[in-house]
Amino acid sequence: MDSSGALESKQGNSIIDKLASLHNTLKDVYYGLMVVSTFLLSIVIALSCADIFGRYALNSPITGTLEVIEYAMVAIFFPGLAYIQATRGNIVVGMLTHRLNPAVRTVVQAFALAVGVFAFILIVWQNWLQTVYYFHNGAYSTMLHIPQYPFRFVIVVGAFFVGLEMLIQLVQTITRPFIGGR
Repeated sequence: MDSSGALESKQGNSIIDKLASLHNTLKDVYYGLMVVSTFLLSIVIALSCADIFGRYALNSPITGTLEVIEYAMVAIFFPGLAYIQATRGNIVVGMLTHRLNPAVRTVVQAFALAVGVFAFILIVWQNWLQTVYYFHNGAYSTMLHIPQYPFRFVIVVGAFFVGLEMLIQLVQTITRPFIGGR
């Protein structure tokens, strides 16, 4: 191999190394988002228990508990989703794909990740439009008048990170055969 080929290979690996470094940093961000989700889940559990106790023991439920829990579910689910994708903790059914040869399996995995990236681009885009609309025109919950735009923004941020993680995994899946399975 001539020196220019070696240089291109070194630069290509440098880009892959930078992507890996970015990915490691993002995993810390995803972990932080997952911790926030877990904390919010603890609050929802405590609120639910207090509401049940108030409803049945004191005959006085906490007003607006259902609304708070509905909104909190968005803030629990979407921030933690990127961590699940990064750790590949999501459920994968491999009844068919595990029988394929590795090259075909890589193509199938790349296709699935590309579809996921596209889907999350649409989720981010549409929820961003809704966030801006709700911010300017106002949309509130019925009982407690909680504004909806912050929760739409949580969807935007969470979906952005999931899409970004899928994009990184897509690049890794596509480049893996060319860099020796790193």
